[in-house]
Amino acid sequence: MILSSFVFAASADIGIESFIVNPTNPRIGELITVNYVIANSGPDTVRVSFGNEISTPRGGTGGSGCCVLINPGQRIPRSFNFIPSVAGLHGFRVFSYPTDGALDPFYFNNTASINITVSGSGTSSPSFMKIAIVQNIDKSPTESTDWLFLIYIIVALVMLYLIYNNFDSIKQNKHKRRR
Repeated sequence: MILSSFVFAASADIGIESFIVNPTNPRIGELITVNYVIANSGPDTVRVSFGNEISTPRGGTGGSGCCVLINPGQRIPRSFNFIPSVAGLHGFRVFSYPTDGALDPFYFNNTASINITVSGSGTSSPSFMKIAIVQNIDKSPTESTDWLFLIYIIVALVMLYLIYNNFDSIKQNKHKRRR
């Protein structure tokens, strides 16, 4: 019996179509609005994850969402607000990618970023950054796996260290037996 059916993964071209940060020269305590549009230029309907990252002189923050269906040719607007509490360079990055196994050969357009300088002296009150997500974004339990990757790297390094030391001690024992 010969099987003649094949299963092909969906194809997508998910990308950030527009990315606007306003104002571009904010001061401490001034509301910054970030608008971006996720577009599907591919031939198939796919599920998409998306998110944002903000880096400041004091650290970073971000948010993500998962599993929004996007049809071919469809555009989904997203936005979030940020109130800076410290002057200096601030980076804004947004991203989107298919999450249902769809192939996206044009991954280079899945992110967009910009750096802006926040002016002012001192910090606003309160002295920590505030972020407000304008649209309701469902968080996925599998979205933030960076910590898992870090644990994997640490375990791998410990294993390599133990293996190396074990081989080293085996060599020393062989030399002791020969004497």
